[in-house]
Amino acid sequence: MISVSFSLPDGFTVGGVTTWSIKLCNLLKHQGVSPSIIQHKTFNPILQFHLNNDVPILDCSDLHHADSPFIKKKDIVKYQSIYSEAKADVLIPNWSYGTYAACAALTLSKESNAKIVGFIHTDEQIYYDWVCYYESIISHFVCVSDEIMDKLRKILPHREKDMEIKPYGVDVDKNLIRRYSADTEPLQLIYAGRISQRQKRIFDLTRLARALVNHNVNFDLTIIGNGNESAALKKQISDLDPVVKERISFQPGVPPAEMKSIWRRSDIFISVSEYEGTSISMLEAMSNGCIPVVTKVSGTGAVINQGENGFLSAIGDIEQMAKSIADIDQNRQQLTQLGHAAHSTIVQTYNFEDYISWFSSLIIDVSSKKKLVWNNTRPLFPKGLGAIKKEEFQLALKRDPDAIRIILHKLLHLSRLAGPFYTLQYLFGKIAKNT
Repeated sequence: MISVSFSLPDGFTVGGVTTWSIKLCNLLKHQGVSPSIIQHKTFNPILQFHLNNDVPILDCSDLHHADSPFIKKKDIVKYQSIYSEAKADVLIPNWSYGTYAACAALTLSKESNAKIVGFIHTDEQIYYDWVCYYESIISHFVCVSDEIMDKLRKILPHREKDMEIKPYGVDVDKNLIRRYSADTEPLQLIYAGRISQRQKRIFDLTRLARALVNHNVNFDLTIIGNGNESAALKKQISDLDPVVKERISFQPGVPPAEMKSIWRRSDIFISVSEYEGTSISMLEAMSNGCIPVVTKVSGTGAVINQGENGFLSAIGDIEQMAKSIADIDQNRQQLTQLGHAAHSTIVQTYNFEDYISWFSSLIIDVSSKKKLVWNNTRPLFPKGLGAIKKEEFQLALKRDPDAIRIILHKLLHLSRLAGPFYTLQYLFGKIAKNT
């Protein structure tokens, strides 16, 4: 039986990539593919996912975080040892330099015949950086939106024949049976996802709540999720005027198995993201008849027909988003029509039954390809990763442009992982130590 292993660079935490990987693992054996999970370290709350008992979990969680800026070659050697235990025909690194570097190291082993599939899950520069740096080991590239495919073609034109577009699929009942809020009831708005200002622009949710109150919209907003900005968001909510604050509820992430009933109780799905791939949360919400009111980012234009099965707004245009919701509030008969149109979109184009058939065929096809091997003359990591070295800092103080660029790249990478506060602490510590 062909085998595939999925890396979880942030362990079993909230996120579309984690949900996607686990769902596929639970069902692939029915397609003739044997799956496994490689679990990495996380600093975030761990969610309880249902994973079949017969899916092996290979544990890297006692090692450095796969996206750590302080990761070293000796960590990759340890990763590689664990990755080799999967004995996978196909490996999916998902994201992070650590997981891609482990795959690169593994390709150098004569004992492994693993092929690598690069999924570009998000229209974010770092994803393009990963697949470009490790392009030589990637047998096939999967872009989850048209926008991502367009960019990747321009970056790697010589690999276009190895690329394809495939948005995600989600579970969906063929017949939608649910109710929507009556005229006298508050519209039920929901955001479910990572609580992070970077990418998710989570603080725009409180701006939206204020705008909706100004438009006299009758609504309740439920926010569900975990993330490094949870405390800051709670503080922001507590500082709102009582008339706004009373309409918002915030709860930690819930197990994916519980989300279906929550989607069915909600009328409108909200996303204020700055960038996405094709949002799995959006697709899941639509599959349960939630109307998407979201920012126009990667993956939304292909799914949403404006005013027919949802609404798009420019990033940061909270006023336009509020107007779309106010229009629904004033014309509640739209709820059923829009919600059923959203559901039909998923049934026709984004259902999981079709998706897993495609995915299993992909894995079987890639497994038969020639193994690609890492060029060992190139470092496993780009130069702009790792702890800031003393000589780099001293050159930067002399205004050396290359040293400054490398330090800025390292600080940006650290900020992605640990947040701006810790990054500033680290930088000030380096300044104190080296000046």
